Amino acid sequence: MNKKHIRIILTGGGTGGHVFPLVAVAREIKKISQENQIDTNLIYIGPIDYTTQALVQEGVTLKGVIAGKWRREFSLANIIDLFKTAIGCLQAFFWLFLYMPEAVFSKGGFGAFPVCLTASIFHIPLYEHESDTVPGLVSNIFKKSARKIFVSFKSALASFPPVKTYVSGSPIREAFYANYDVKNCRQAVGLKNDKPVVVVLGGSQGAKFINTLIVDGLADLLPECQIVHQTGPTNLSEVTKMADVILQEFDSDQTLKGDYHPIAFLDEQNTSGFKALYNVLASADLVVTRAGSGSIAELSAMGKPMILIPLSSASQNHQWKNANTVANEGAGIILEQDNLKANTLAQTIINILHNPERLTLLASKSKALGLSHKKAAQNIAEMMLQDIFR
Repeated sequence: MNKKHIRIILTGGGTGGHVFPLVAVAREIKKISQENQIDTNLIYIGPIDYTTQALVQEGVTLKGVIAGKWRREFSLANIIDLFKTAIGCLQAFFWLFLYMPEAVFSKGGFGAFPVCLTASIFHIPLYEHESDTVPGLVSNIFKKSARKIFVSFKSALASFPPVKTYVSGSPIREAFYANYDVKNCRQAVGLKNDKPVVVVLGGSQGAKFINTLIVDGLADLLPECQIVHQTGPTNLSEVTKMADVILQEFDSDQTLKGDYHPIAFLDEQNTSGFKALYNVLASADLVVTRAGSGSIAELSAMGKPMILIPLSSASQNHQWKNANTVANEGAGIILEQDNLKANTLAQTIINILHNPERLTLLASKSKALGLSHKKAAQNIAEMMLQDIFR
């Protein structure tokens, strides 16, 4: 490797499902660069929110751009967002002209469009990763101009040019594969060891539908399990108030209130308390979650049984297709959002917790599924850097 200094742009946007894989790839790029004495400057260009602070902690420079979201159905908001996207493209043009990087790595999402478009204009090598079983709009638009495309599932291969598409798995943070002692993790968090733990996730933004189901089902659930409930930052106050009202109705002596723990967001920087990402997830006997590909990959890496509630409004129904892949592998079960009621979800959770054999089988199948993602971030980083130094 004869270059001593390189720049790589990271982009993707809108949610933690796009940002956290970038964190995993950034760590591997830094690791390989240090081993080869290469000075690598990583810059993220895209929408900035609280999840992108995870990139700052990796030494990645943040440059914000405005990005509009294109909705496949008719919406007046598309007109407004077209103007946002135009502004974002001008911003991306400025930053890429200034940095002129050796490569751009895109995790997809509407926030990646301005950067991917500008990279194509400047003929900067573009690398894409598509997590879902069907390609997102941005990944699809730039599949011809991308130098290499990485996908999480074999079923996605048919959507991309075969000569430059690789099944890499999903890039996830290495700590998800660590061996955790459940008893110690529960002690660090503040959970009991003699009562099952259910973790509820709605993605980095939370999910109001799942939040409501869980709160409405607390009377059935809390006698059976402890719950750590990631509500999303904007939903925490509302969920806490709703839960307080319901708890007063059936738990007047407050014997069960201490088993319900609503939190805004799980954070890997915390190692104790109910915000501690790895300790909380390691403590879980069962996880209720949406079916975003990133969450599925992270949970399967830890071997966690999943109840998947796909977002019914997700583009091209991709969450249902992701969930179906997990269910076919025997690693989780699907509950469709349409007509799902709180008592149905609660009873499903209770039935699984009362069936240790099924819980163990789900966990083993989940762990097997997770192994497919173990080297994804490393392999993506290696292939990008090999191309740069070829």
